[in-house]
Amino acid sequence: MIFLVVAAYIGIGFFGSRSLVKKKCWREVATFFILLSFGFVLIALQALHIKIPSPGNGITFFVEKVLHLGYK
Repeated sequence: MIFLVVAAYIGIGFFGSRSLVKKKCWREVATFFILLSFGFVLIALQALHIKIPSPGNGITFFVEKVLHLGYK
């Protein structure tokens, strides 16, 4: 399973960035690969059956504790 994930992300990275490299849009290329890497790590962890915590808990903490916008 992990082999398919790696192969798919290599293909996405190659074909998705080709036009950006030809246009010399270096900031967009960097952003594309940062987001692609983040997605790859999440999918690879799921493929390896590693439990990923819900982002909802972090968002709730941020809204309630940092922004002080919690429900009363």
